[in-house]
Amino acid sequence: MGIIAATVITVVTCGVGTPLGAVVATAAITTGATMTYAAATDSVMVMDVSLSTPLGPAYAKAGESIIFDFREGGGIYSYNHKGGGVGKSYGVSYSVGMVYNFDNPEDYSRQFYDFSYCNYIGIDKCTASLQDTSATQARCATFGNGLSTGVGYDYYSDPRVLIRWGKE
Repeated sequence: MGIIAATVITVVTCGVGTPLGAVVATAAITTGATMTYAAATDSVMVMDVSLSTPLGPAYAKAGESIIFDFREGGGIYSYNHKGGGVGKSYGVSYSVGMVYNFDNPEDYSRQFYDFSYCNYIGIDKCTASLQDTSATQARCATFGNGLSTGVGYDYYSDPRVLIRWGKE
């Protein structure tokens, strides 16, 4: 309910015709569509909120990711992450998308390499390995407060289990 209220307040206050209103409305629709698809196909999805700050030609970043594993024996897991990259990134970003090659919650507890481009709305791909195509990876739509682009590295914490369901 909180995200719905925040979306409505932002869109009504700023207007859907403003960049912020359009970004928030699009992020809410994308989140709903992604969650519906992941649940209907017994797949895994991620939602992430990150904060970054510029450091010359680089940036530092920290955030929180929530994985929704809709498969039998799955659950909802939370991970904090920190890292940085080369490029331009500042402020708050929100990403939502699908996770691939996720076999257990620990698969997201490691280093990830990140490639992103966002001009209010953009794309982000992260992968646990640059060589192994079977490594855990996520492909996301990204929503931010302006132009950001970069190649980065993040380390994700051990998972915090929020909810488990089905068979173990």
